[in-house]
Amino acid sequence: MAGNSFSQDEQARLAVLRRFEKLDAAPEPALDSITALVAWFFNAPVSVLVLVLYDHIIVKSLYGLEEGQVDRWPEWRLAAIATDDVFCITNALEDPRSSADPLVAGEFGLRFYAAASLRTREGYSLGTLSVSDRKPRDISVSEKEFLRRMAALVVDFIESRLIANRLAALIASWADEARYATSLATDERLLQVLAENLAQALDVAYVFIGAPGEHGAGMPDTIAFYVAGAVIGQDQNYYRATNWPYIPLFHADQDEVYYQSEAQGQIPHEQRLADLQIESYAGIKLTDSALRGFGAIAILDTKPIEDLWLTRSALVAFASLVLAELKRRRVSSAGRFRISFNQSIIGKPKPRQLAWLADQLIGDSPAIQGVRELLRLAIIKQPDSVLFMGETGTGKGVCALAIHEGSGARGHFIEVNCAALPHELIESELFGHEKGSFTGATGRTIGLFEQADGGTIFLDEIAELPPDMQVKLLTVLQRRELRRVGGDQAIPINVRVIAATNRPLEIALNDGTFRRDLFFRIGSWRIELPPLRNRGADVIRFARHFIAELARSKGYRVEGLAPEAEDLLKQYDWPGNVRQLLNVIEHAIILESGDVISPQTIHHTLEEEKRLFTPNRPADTGAPQPSYKDLKRILITEAEARAITEALARNRNNKTKTAKDLGLTRGQLDYRLKLIGRMSNR
Repeated sequence: MAGNSFSQDEQARLAVLRRFEKLDAAPEPALDSITALVAWFFNAPVSVLVLVLYDHIIVKSLYGLEEGQVDRWPEWRLAAIATDDVFCITNALEDPRSSADPLVAGEFGLRFYAAASLRTREGYSLGTLSVSDRKPRDISVSEKEFLRRMAALVVDFIESRLIANRLAALIASWADEARYATSLATDERLLQVLAENLAQALDVAYVFIGAPGEHGAGMPDTIAFYVAGAVIGQDQNYYRATNWPYIPLFHADQDEVYYQSEAQGQIPHEQRLADLQIESYAGIKLTDSALRGFGAIAILDTKPIEDLWLTRSALVAFASLVLAELKRRRVSSAGRFRISFNQSIIGKPKPRQLAWLADQLIGDSPAIQGVRELLRLAIIKQPDSVLFMGETGTGKGVCALAIHEGSGARGHFIEVNCAALPHELIESELFGHEKGSFTGATGRTIGLFEQADGGTIFLDEIAELPPDMQVKLLTVLQRRELRRVGGDQAIPINVRVIAATNRPLEIALNDGTFRRDLFFRIGSWRIELPPLRNRGADVIRFARHFIAELARSKGYRVEGLAPEAEDLLKQYDWPGNVRQLLNVIEHAIILESGDVISPQTIHHTLEEEKRLFTPNRPADTGAPQPSYKDLKRILITEAEARAITEALARNRNNKTKTAKDLGLTRGQLDYRLKLIGRMSNR
């Protein structure tokens, strides 16, 4: 119906209006104030706001009429939509276009009608804002201008409402997508999709998302962006390395910067703004105590910012999502990339290097101090590859990340669990694939090695790679280049490889399940990580650290461990190492009803652990397990009892000094004295 009355290209108009489809709803009270104001200004009884979309009418606001009186829209009123200027009929009864209309010829007696078209930013008409009177009259220049301004205000309101609704839906859907991201490829796309959707929602030309990084004297590194209608892909390294969009934020004292217009004049020394004809700029810093430096979102456009409030609201909302994603990636688990920060210890004095490593690896035992020295050498000497060997849960991943960050690597840290990769997808996951290279390959995929270019790839459980993949991996490491599955092009890579295994490689080397040439290639610098049972008092340092972290992160109200509970932890052999200790501590906290974890709780928890797995233990003979009371009797030897009593006598029964001489806390000494008393009473 509507199309025959429009002088403009109807197909183009309807294409523009598709974004307004969701406006087909009840009248909006927020627009009633505009129609009431128009009626008051004209001193007229009726004002109507309608949208004409496709072949139907949407009434958004009525003043002085019932909705049933406008359920049809005659041709003469549709003509107002196609008029560039204000459409006006001064006496509808005498005008042949309107004289037969029921509102004119009937009881209502409409005589005067004026309408301004609701034009989008593309110049297409949405509908009209009109005013009607029961007596003939002329329209003045000032009245025409007022009606135009009110119509423009309506369009701004509708556009803002649509953008706000779109942003709200986008935020909800994106947050849900982030929550259920299940693969590295999906994880990598989240911020890319966000950049694209933010640009489209705000109708801007450029969106840049930066993570705290090493480049540009502390400015963020671009990790996702949208330019001229398309998200640039992973292989566009030039654009990914850019950081000039964050210059206004870098030099600003505040966390937000807005230039609604004439942005080039505000940043006169940045030639790229002129090259891109940038007119407006909006940026926000992303800061958090968990991140070193700052991330950022920057929005640039070739037209002024019309609605600063809406733009700022969108930026703030999206900033919280991006910041949460950056923090999640910073502490993400195996198989996902971590953002690297420039914490290089190269060139710093040795004490500072070891102090930094002490913050990364908990413990003061001689065994772990030896590991720290080997890590320090791996960082400052920068061997091409490092191989960690040790039992599950000894901290191989933590050590690998320490090497990456301590060396100040510019690229990402990619952690891959080789044992978790499906055999048929290993090559594609590591090296990528081209579109059509196999069934289901609907597009190009960048492999984990390419994603780690300039950084580090950590291949955990490398001994689980099948023999054919060991050959391909060796080729990539030797040639420093790869070919995607289905591709012919050799792609150069610069990646530090850190590998790890919990299997005794001498067995795998001798039986042929692990290639000797690959071992020599990845094992130029080997570090054996000690099991927790060989680290002495480090067990208690870890336990105290975990209690503090769990109290902070989950709100547990536990202050620490009873001295007897600590003794039990030190006597256990920890086949699952640090990871098992964390599980035991959290389990004990949940079971504990008091402020201090009791020895009874630890004993109960450890007995459960022993039933789950007991490697290198003889089979159960059916003999009863000792109770906690029985166990307490053997927690102290006669030699230790003699040493304590001699030290106490030497210090004239001064328990504080005796505890200090023996390297015990006062509580631990009191506990042992109780045991000594029980031993003497037996």
